Amino acid sequence: MPCLLISNEFIHLLQPLQDDLKGVDPLGWLVSAEAVSGFGLLQEAEAYTHQNKTGRLAQRLFGAESSHENCLSFC
Repeated sequence: MPCLLISNEFIHLLQPLQDDLKGVDPLGWLVSAEAVSGFGLLQEAEAYTHQNKTGRLAQRLFGAESSHENCLSFC
């Protein structure tokens, strides 16, 4: 559980950084309409949908060389 929370919060951290802290736009990762209606906001749906995809998150945080699923092995 703590790992999912950390992943979720890192996604929320990346969202405003993408826009130089001028907004909180989603990262553009695919999210179902079902998830958006369930979580209320696209940003929340994106974070909850992708919080268990640590490889994708690591790639976005650390660059392309860290694109393996086990990059965040502390989880």
